Amino acid sequence: MSLENADGYVKEVVNEVEGNEIKKVEDKNEEEEDDESEDEFVGIMVNSNSLNDIAGEVRMVLIVRNDLGMLKGKAAAQCAHAAVALYKQMRVDSNCESYNPTMINRWENGGQAKIVLKCDNIEEIEELIMKAASLNINNYLVVDAGRTQVASGSATVLGLGPAPRPIMDLVTSSLKLY
Repeated sequence: MSLENADGYVKEVVNEVEGNEIKKVEDKNEEEEDDESEDEFVGIMVNSNSLNDIAGEVRMVLIVRNDLGMLKGKAAAQCAHAAVALYKQMRVDSNCESYNPTMINRWENGGQAKIVLKCDNIEEIEELIMKAASLNINNYLVVDAGRTQVASGSATVLGLGPAPRPIMDLVTSSLKLY
């Protein structure tokens, strides 16, 4: 399955992951000049509170699509978008299903580990989203606005967590460092 537009992809994922709510946020600041900023973020909301009792280091994982050929600066900006979005989901809005300040506190107190990995294509991203959602790992898919290096609507980075390493490894252990 290819990702021609994020909305269609999200609808397909919703049908496959029962009980999860999709969140789509559009950037309302149209005057923003930063070419690295995003217009859309797409993710599958999960409740990760069941992971709070699992021991181990807590980490956030950022997975960059290698097939898009993004330069390192572009990839870094996309990773930053994913990291901030995940943090906001879990820390800021107490009405959000993904709200989990306990996990965020563990992550903050443990050094805020962020691991950047790579995957080969959108099909791999799709599989990773499904695995993560099935394990209640928060996830956030960054969709590019298309102002610089990649086409508009391209899914660039998948952010996962923060979550305990033993659970995160069930999803990401086969991936290589970016």
